[in-house]
Amino acid sequence: MTRVLLTGGSGFIAAHVLDILLKNGHSVVTTVRSQEKADKIAKAHSSYGKDKLDFAIVEDIAQENAFDKAVVSDPPFEAVIHTASPFHFNVTDVQKVCRKDPPFLFAQVNTHQTLRNSSTQPSSAQPAS
Repeated sequence: MTRVLLTGGSGFIAAHVLDILLKNGHSVVTTVRSQEKADKIAKAHSSYGKDKLDFAIVEDIAQENAFDKAVVSDPPFEAVIHTASPFHFNVTDVQKVCRKDPPFLFAQVNTHQTLRNSSTQPSSAQPAS
């Protein structure tokens, strides 16, 4: 079956996508912000071994080159499903965050560039331009 990189593994949408991928026999590496989040997901999917469900820690997707290590896989990924978002609940001043350079835009551009740079095989999925 297909080897998939699923970003944002602890998010609402990714949780549903992960269920579908695993039930259909795919091998999934999902990114999470912490080992604690990986452990929680692994516990919820305890019937799947590391060959079917593995994790890559990406603490802050808004950081430059955040996904560089996560996109390296042997065997290589055949698909990427990007659901990660720099959203979190630790905001104390919403107006201050909104006045800064939009972190969502930077995270999107950074992720797109990392995925494009990591594609080494013609059959690899390319992010939409």
